[in-house]
Amino acid sequence: MERILPAGLATFGVSHVVVDGYFNSRDSVLVIDDDIVRLRARLDFADTLEDVRIKYVNKLRQLMNINGKLHAPPIVRFTWDTQIFRGVMESCNVTYLMFTPEGIPLRAKVAVTLKEYRPVEIQLKDPPRSSPDVEKQYVVRRGDTLSNIAAGVYRDSGVWRAIASANRIRDPRTLEPGRVLMLPRLR
Repeated sequence: MERILPAGLATFGVSHVVVDGYFNSRDSVLVIDDDIVRLRARLDFADTLEDVRIKYVNKLRQLMNINGKLHAPPIVRFTWDTQIFRGVMESCNVTYLMFTPEGIPLRAKVAVTLKEYRPVEIQLKDPPRSSPDVEKQYVVRRGDTLSNIAAGVYRDSGVWRAIASANRIRDPRTLEPGRVLMLPRLR
């Protein structure tokens, strides 16, 4: 379901970065489409001559930095009026529109996309999005095992024998990265 909300006060934030702003309604669009939020807004500091990068853009881009320990970007809480959305920032595109004579950007258009964050426990309870009754292909990556591939595709690690048989694999411990496997249809 897609909802478009009027412009207003918006807050992006994680524990160490908070970006507050009031976005002009004629220049801002917020689209909420089930598990994705898209915001297009114009950031304008021509009247105060403040650098739009320092005021907003750098803070927004910081929300895309990968956490070295988690190997993932931070989970962002996005608030727009009474709407609260938790997600991961997928993209942040910036177009600078106005500069001072010294080249300092004063105005920018931003387009931000957030994808809903869902904890692993909830993801595991979801029904599979792929069907085991359709033949597929899979490219082996380093560290893959037939049982892991079977668990990921069919949600049943015990189906690895069907994959081995369909691909004439005699020794399942010798999977070469880059090999293309045919994942058979299950009956």
